[in-house]
Amino acid sequence: MMLNLVFAVLLSGMLLFNIAIGKSVTNGSMSITIGLIVLNLIFFITKYRKS
Repeated sequence: MMLNLVFAVLLSGMLLFNIAIGKSVTNGSMSITIGLIVLNLIFFITKYRKS
């Protein structure tokens, strides 16, 4: 259950780190990363509410 939350936090950190160091983040990679973050948060919330 916590794995989805940890993965979402790791993806958020990776995205923020790449933006902070000025690495070029394309629109496609940013949208895919944000989509994965949202998807993992949705999975975490649904599993958390069931338990």
